[in-house]
Amino acid sequence: MASEFPECEKMSAIRDKSQVIGEFIEWMKQERGLTICSCSACGNYYVPTATTIEQLLLKFFDIDQDKVETERRSMLNSMRETDQQNERK
Repeated sequence: MASEFPECEKMSAIRDKSQVIGEFIEWMKQERGLTICSCSACGNYYVPTATTIEQLLLKFFDIDQDKVETERRSMLNSMRETDQQNERK
């Protein structure tokens, strides 16, 4: 049976790995002064990336942030409905 929230489950499954990679990137920045860059269009110099660590990790693990947000909203709505039904009982 397919999951109702597949993207959130993918995100949950990679949480530990993602945390370690994120901490490493932060360590590179804070302790070593390194910055993730991309090559300029002309290829003559490097430009610091505007991509956040979270965006990099989501891309690396092939997780769609918009789908995750939609699933989270759906989960919250489902929980609210369940709470309302329980209050009526």
